Amino acid sequence: MRQIPCTIAVLLAVALAGCAAALPPVLAADIAYAQQQWPESTAETLQQGRQRYVVRCSNCHALIVPSAHQPGRWRKEINEMSKRAHVLPLERDLILQYLVTQSRDATKP
Repeated sequence: MRQIPCTIAVLLAVALAGCAAALPPVLAADIAYAQQQWPESTAETLQQGRQRYVVRCSNCHALIVPSAHQPGRWRKEINEMSKRAHVLPLERDLILQYLVTQSRDATKP
């Protein structure tokens, strides 16, 4: 009986790792861009935003690649979703910084 929860945990970890692999990594150009809007941004804070996005948002739905939306839409989506999902303000800000930074080259629909 104990194998089932262990198996589920392993499958969940693999699934989350697969979702995270599709997301763009944090690069030096991303840090420079983020610091224009959030001077306190670092590689670590952007990476934390990426991690929080994977953990918090994939609980309810499939992750969306950042380039699928423009920065303004991410702001709106994250502000709305963070209320529904009871995401703490610090987590929301980290997720938002990562998504807005990674979506800066998204084209208008």
